[in-house]
Amino acid sequence: MLKQLSEELVAAYGDLRRFLTRQLGDRDLAADLAQTSFERTYAYVASTPVASPRAVLFRTARNLCIDKFRRDRLVQWESLDAQEVDAAVPRGPVQERSPEHVALDRNMLDHVGAVIDGLPPRCREAFVLSRVHGLSHEEVARELGITRSAVEKHVMRGLHACRALLED
Repeated sequence: MLKQLSEELVAAYGDLRRFLTRQLGDRDLAADLAQTSFERTYAYVASTPVASPRAVLFRTARNLCIDKFRRDRLVQWESLDAQEVDAAVPRGPVQERSPEHVALDRNMLDHVGAVIDGLPPRCREAFVLSRVHGLSHEEVARELGITRSAVEKHVMRGLHACRALLED
């Protein structure tokens, strides 16, 4: 069975690399993602019966592409945020944050994380994609297969939950 699985995945490998090259526009990155997809798919399919290992391979590759685009987008947002903060920070003597402030900030982050974790699964997913990963409502709707209006409602529900925590 593993030999047949290996042969099927190897036969799809060339198609996968071409697919990823078209998606990413970078042969080297496509080769890296193809290899990672192959490894993950082989490990998964070897332990779990599936109807089409090729489909799992391409789905895994697509998910890795989406993750890469999200990471790239997040890095861009972090870079902009850092520039904005740097421009907003007054020049002069550096003030260190006290351990109490650091502890309070971490405590607040833990509470916000708990509030987000407490949201219903679909609401949490839409909220995190929109507010943490920076995807537009339309992108979130496409990603989750729901309407833009549903995304807006999920995000608003998450925002209300976070605001209620901050108001307490």
